[in-house]
Amino acid sequence: MAIYSLNHRSIGKSTHAPGTAGAHVDYITRDSAARIVLSQHMPSHRHEAHAWLDQAEASDRKNGRVCDKVMLALPRELSPEERAELVRDF
Repeated sequence: MAIYSLNHRSIGKSTHAPGTAGAHVDYITRDSAARIVLSQHMPSHRHEAHAWLDQAEASDRKNGRVCDKVMLALPRELSPEERAELVRDF
């Protein structure tokens, strides 16, 4: 039986310390953690994404949401390509 889970949280200016979003993107895109980085609106390169999030955080309103974290656990029965396609479809 295929098992999956999804966890959604946001990083906000009023709920997290400055720089949290950029530090988080550095952590999740490190070579030992991420095989594939999928992005649509932000850069997929880790240093460009960090700078992009820092800029978004600096320009957003004082209680704004900087980014959303969506953590997925996908079925092991799927190949890496099928898992990436599933995330893209989502």
